Amino acid sequence: MYNEDDFLKEREKLFNEVWNEPMTTVAKRYGLSDNGLRKRCIKLDIPLPPVGHWAKLQAGKESVPKPKLPPMKIIKQTIIDEDKKHVIEFEDICEKTDSELESADVMGLLTPESKEKFIQWCQKIQVPKKIDNYSQLINEYQKEIEYRKARDKEHVFHENFRYTEFYWTTHYKTPYRVNVAILPITVSEKQSSRALRIMDTLISSVSELGGKVYVNRGDKDNATFTVFNHDFSFYMNEIMIKRREKLLKSNEGISYTEFKPMYEKQYSGLLKIDFTELSDNRAREKSSQSLHFQDSLEEPLEKQFGEVFISLFKIANEAAIARYIAEREYEKRIKEEQRLREIEAENLREKQRTEARNQRRIKFNQNIDRHIDEWFKYQNIKKYINDLNEHLPTITDLEEKEILADYLLLLRDKAEKANPINNVIKEIRLLKDDES
Repeated sequence: MYNEDDFLKEREKLFNEVWNEPMTTVAKRYGLSDNGLRKRCIKLDIPLPPVGHWAKLQAGKESVPKPKLPPMKIIKQTIIDEDKKHVIEFEDICEKTDSELESADVMGLLTPESKEKFIQWCQKIQVPKKIDNYSQLINEYQKEIEYRKARDKEHVFHENFRYTEFYWTTHYKTPYRVNVAILPITVSEKQSSRALRIMDTLISSVSELGGKVYVNRGDKDNATFTVFNHDFSFYMNEIMIKRREKLLKSNEGISYTEFKPMYEKQYSGLLKIDFTELSDNRAREKSSQSLHFQDSLEEPLEKQFGEVFISLFKIANEAAIARYIAEREYEKRIKEEQRLREIEAENLREKQRTEARNQRRIKFNQNIDRHIDEWFKYQNIKKYINDLNEHLPTITDLEEKEILADYLLLLRDKAEKANPINNVIKEIRLLKDDES
């Protein structure tokens, strides 16, 4: 499996792959689902082919051309509030140094309008006192909890008799099955309605941010969601306290006659939600961050949702800034590596030119003796031609005279080619060019 660092380092490679092959093919190569790869591409600011792109190409039709890979940016967030869309944007951070970005308050990097809109949205989150139509995940939670209660009541001895014939031949009103994963909510009956209203508000708020809460398959209760382009898991529970502590905190003059251990833990009536980021944070070289929100005397959990989403926003965009810094460092490193490769290539070319100059000088020195021999050979040919020219008028036979004249033409051509001065001048010019 590839982690986010691998994708960051190979951003350009991944960009080329998703534009050269269908998403399904590329996803299999990285051991991911189509949706998983799509999320990674969005995180790395990689533009994707539109729906139907490959079908059009296979049908011989034109589709959108491959764009240029844009520089990595802090990703915008859209808030859908009262059927209006508000885009949350950052100020231009290109000129800020890495240290300035790492130490900056994320909220301070927002444009003034975006910061105002986001804070207003956070402040408007309200947990209703009554909800008539819960979200699908809440309905599934209620249905599963109802089944578990009936199952556990009827199959109280399941673990003891599960392998006996008696157990399997007995008719049960509620058939036994393992748990189906639902929202991770562990609260008392007394706090159940309140917990569900809080959870439903969380789900709808995530939806307003363009995200969605998921429960993954299995028998362990779980929940994850993506907001601000970042993944989180969460868990809601009611804080447990020892019976002794509960009695001491009770302000009512009640006489307890139950004979139970004082160290036994009981529900306190205080709700708590824990959030944990899921994304790989190696780019920041930090461990995953967690958030904890719970009821307090001053402020119940219902009143803390604004702070919840501001905190989630900060964590998500700290990670986004870390990716931005990592991408910027990666681009600097690539440019530096390219510069060093160019220097190395130029040094190699200069070395080759120097070697070629040295070889030409060595060859020239080696050719001097040959030049001398060729010069004397050239002079002998010229003397031979002059002697034949002097002899030519003395020939009386016209045919012989004509043949000798043709022969002299050939000799003059040979003499011109045998002249070493032309080659000497050419070689010396090359040596002078090497020195300039």
